[in-house]
This record gives sequence, structure tokens and C-alpha cells, in this order.
Amino acid sequence: MKYELAVLSRGRADVLLNRQLTLTWLQHSHYFVSLWVHRDEAEAYKPVAEAFNVRLMLHTANKVSRIRDIIMEDAYVRDVEKLGIFDDDLAFAYRNGNKLEKLPPVSIDNALRPVFENVSPEFPMIGLRHRMFAHTETKTWGINKRIMWTPVLHLPTLSGEGFRYEWEGDILEDFHMQLQLMKAGYRTATLNLFTADDQLGAGTNSGCNLYRDDDLRVKAAVLLRNKFPSCVMLKDKTNPLTGRMYKDVTIRFSQFRK
Repeated sequence: MKYELAVLSRGRADVLLNRQLTLTWLQHSHYFVSLWVHRDEAEAYKPVAEAFNVRLMLHTANKVSRIRDIIMEDAYVRDVEKLGIFDDDLAFAYRNGNKLEKLPPVSIDNALRPVFENVSPEFPMIGLRHRMFAHTETKTWGINKRIMWTPVLHLPTLSGEGFRYEWEGDILEDFHMQLQLMKAGYRTATLNLFTADDQLGAGTNSGCNLYRDDDLRVKAAVLLRNKFPSCVMLKDKTNPLTGRMYKDVTIRFSQFRK
């Protein structure tokens, strides 16, 4: 059985070298880690790959959803069974009673091991809990709750049965993948004992923000609502970079926990 981790990044080589983000933790994992970047940025990211001792992988795609599929396809043909695809700007914490405390980077496998061990044909997508309201969680696992930034995937199920990230809306691809799986009768889960939280967010001109604009955000939100009308609601948000209003989505995950 082969288990691997992939991190996708764009326009953040200097940031990754100078801040404690995803690779600061993953460099200590015993799971094999690759860093996926656009071919045009290969030279800029070589020092990052060397600093964190990860394999540098190149793509030529210009859509986030397609990049995720390329990563999955590469792993699947190499017989990788379980694959984590993580954002590049994460910090990790663990639950200590009703508080969250920073997870020592050398302890990252304490968070990753139970996720990889429990990903299966029945639960083909599992991730770490995101930080918001995480201190209120009393159960170890959350079933069919939102997975953000840290999906670990069972490739024989997803790739073997034709599930893909790329879709007509392009972005919101993480929502789209999870909704596809749950609608098909699969279950997803979050490990509530640990959290991952993005540190750079939507207010930066780097990362996934380079692949989307407000018009694409609106298009994707409307398409997702139309495809899953019983559980997707639209809401207005303001882009911190442009000041423009755009449409985002809220998902009723509770519909899949009945």
C-alpha cells in the first residue's frame, strides 16, 4: 500500500521559505511529500523543495480543479492507494480539552496517521477539522461535515469510479467533489482532534486567488446551487482585494447526516 501527500502552490515560493506553513509540518512526516507548482515557477520553487526535502512536481494547467485531477492521475497510475492534497498555507493545532494549541511540527503524523488509516472505500474522503468552532466538538470524528484544505482520498474509489475535481464551474471544486461523493451514497469524515487552518486566506494576490476572479466566483456558486439545489444556498460576500460583492455558497451538510 502506498500513501502520499501532495501540496499545491502558486506564487508563494518566498512566503513558504520565510513563514511556518504547511511544509514546515509535512517535512517531518514519514509519508512521501511532493510539491506541485506551475512549470513557469520551477526555478523559484527549487529552493523550497530543497529546504523541506520534498519532491518538486510540475504541471502546465491554469485551473485549480484540473491541477487536482493531474495530481490524482499521477498518483493513481503509480498505484498510490491513499493521497492527501493539502493547501500550502496551513498551520496545524491539536485539541487540548476545550482549547486548541499549536501542534509541534515534529508531531504532524499524530494528526495524519488516523486520517490515512481510516480512509477507505466506505469513507473515500477524510480530512482534519477546520479551526472554526473546533473547540466545541466533543466527538473524535465528524461524519459528512465540511472538509477544507486537507482532503485525504481513496484513489481506487475516486479515480477508479470516475470522480473528478474538474467541472463546469472550475472553482469550488472541493465542495463539488465532496457533494458528488455524498450524493452517490459515500460517507466523508473529519478528525476533530486536530485542526488545519489557512494563514493567508482570500486577501492575498497569490495561491488559488490567481486562478479566479469575482465573475468566476459568481458563475461557480450559481452552477453549484443549480446542481445541488436541496443543499446549496447562495450568499453575498465582499472580495477583500477588489471590494466587489460576489456570490458564495453555504452548504447544508446536515442533509447528508440523516
